Amino acid sequence: MSAKPSKSVAKSARPLNTRQLRFCEFVVSGDSDVQAYMKAGYTKSLKNAEANAWRMKENEGVKAHIALLRLPQTKAALRKKEDNLRYLAEVIGTALADIDPNSPVCTEFTEDFIAGGSRGKLKKGKATSGNEVAGPDIIRRRVKKPCPLRAIEIYSRLLGHFEPDRVEVEAGPKTLLSIKERAAQVSSALIRKYEAGA
Repeated sequence: MSAKPSKSVAKSARPLNTRQLRFCEFVVSGDSDVQAYMKAGYTKSLKNAEANAWRMKENEGVKAHIALLRLPQTKAALRKKEDNLRYLAEVIGTALADIDPNSPVCTEFTEDFIAGGSRGKLKKGKATSGNEVAGPDIIRRRVKKPCPLRAIEIYSRLLGHFEPDRVEVEAGPKTLLSIKERAAQVSSALIRKYEAGA
């Protein structure tokens, strides 16, 4: 004898309707819960949306769908600094001639086969037909990768090359007192200088 599923399990097991799906999409795109509730078509009243949007967000099916939609963003956020450095180093160090269609730095790869050279002129008399295409066959490739200069810049930023040198200063009571004393000395020296010049 099997037990009946609870009401909350039964509710979450139902597929989401169109408005619930739209609500999830608006939330993931950056709208607030209230804005998403109104844009999904539930109400035009701000008061009703404020009262009911939180209920929609607490629905287990809605929560699960929002998490599913955010999965690519979550994976990108979890990408480690070392992974980024490794990829940028590959962009910087990989020559175009070494890039194939399966390379992680390949953004575009096309190949065209041109028979008999780039101009395709005909020579007469050597082939049995009397005509043959001049020159060897050529494969023309077009390869693109991300800009290496931009990759160098980002790589350097991740390593902290553009940050100014930092000097740590102890800001205890003695330090503050000595700064205050030095400021008083400088200000009195400036006053004497300007009085003498006037």
